[in-house]
Amino acid sequence: MHAAASVIMPPPGPALRTLVDVTEDDLIARGHAVLERAANDGLDWAAPDIAALQRLLDAPVAAAIWRHAYNLRGNGGMFGWPLVSDVATLVCRYIDRQGEGASTQTLRALTGALLVVFVEGLRGDGDPAGRALVAELQRLPGVPKSVAGWATAF
Repeated sequence: MHAAASVIMPPPGPALRTLVDVTEDDLIARGHAVLERAANDGLDWAAPDIAALQRLLDAPVAAAIWRHAYNLRGNGGMFGWPLVSDVATLVCRYIDRQGEGASTQTLRALTGALLVVFVEGLRGDGDPAGRALVAELQRLPGVPKSVAGWATAF
């Protein structure tokens, strides 16, 4: 027996636009413009994860916090918030190391730190305030002392 192949047709809607005389540089410039608009609206891309983390502060669930921190980690780097990526990496690495034995107090501190980065608008590496925040988090028991190398583990 052979598996039947089927063709998936897109739903009816506006006609697809054809790009004519558009160079690769034009497309790259358009992409950068989209990313810049998204970066300027920082909380738009982060809002769902921030809201979930706020709810999880009362009763931290490590797996749920990991998932939202992981989303923020990737998006932070893409949208020009590397401090978000650094703090979120600490969250994920801490949970990876501690699993179900993760301290509620430490999870609250790490999750709260992610929220502080946005509330205080600590863009880039956060300058002295951001570096001090990361250093304080790294003093918590079980929190990794570095954010480097985590992505290469996968």
